[in-house]
Amino acid sequence: MVRFALLLMLVNMQSVGFETPRAKAYFSSSQALFGIAYGLCIALLPSIIADSFGNKEISRIIGAIYTSFALAALLGPTAAGWVRDIYGN
Repeated sequence: MVRFALLLMLVNMQSVGFETPRAKAYFSSSQALFGIAYGLCIALLPSIIADSFGNKEISRIIGAIYTSFALAALLGPTAAGWVRDIYGN
């Protein structure tokens, strides 16, 4: 599912500059699919971790993964804005 979400993200990056109605519809539908795929990844993550590592370590692993998601959400846009401010592109 993660690979599918990343594939949709790459396809969307290619279709951003097109202004035709068909491209806008394609972009909107692929964004909806990306949201569904990302939501499924978040919802299924605890059960996948439990199946892979067992129930004994699940709370520690999920805590580490969700903390890394939060740090990426905080630092990623900040770093991207900083790079844009420096290089202007």
